Amino acid sequence: MVINFKAHQAQQAYVAWLCNLPLSVALTLNFRADIHETQARSAARHFWRLVDTQVWGANAVKRHNAQLIRVCALEGEAQVRNWHYHAAVQLPEHWQTNKFHDLLMNTWGDMREAGKYSMCTAIHDRMGWLNYICKDVRRKGEALCLATSHIPQPE
Repeated sequence: MVINFKAHQAQQAYVAWLCNLPLSVALTLNFRADIHETQARSAARHFWRLVDTQVWGANAVKRHNAQLIRVCALEGEAQVRNWHYHAAVQLPEHWQTNKFHDLLMNTWGDMREAGKYSMCTAIHDRMGWLNYICKDVRRKGEALCLATSHIPQPE
């Protein structure tokens, strides 16, 4: 495999920058086989609205745009229709790990776009997980899913 050096540098720069975020939950969501890219993107946005509302409350989400810190990537090929979604997510301070994992998996499981084989686990190697979800930066020059990622502005 030939590695595009500039793309590899871009991926490494993303990962180095994102490693500074408080991300402790790894999430992979698989879509049903008949889901197209636009449907997958829309479902991902809806999923995070539901999760943010359950974590922060409807008022905080609506009035203050309260959102979990998260880095998200949508992957798949239009020809194979194997759309799936990876995320590195902040564990909210006021949530227990297992309850938060259940919230994510149950919210996804209730969505009609959900496929099988999704997973949620603790991140044990933040750099490794971020390298994995940023792999399309190197392979295709594509970036993260900015419509569903929430990366706070540096202060």
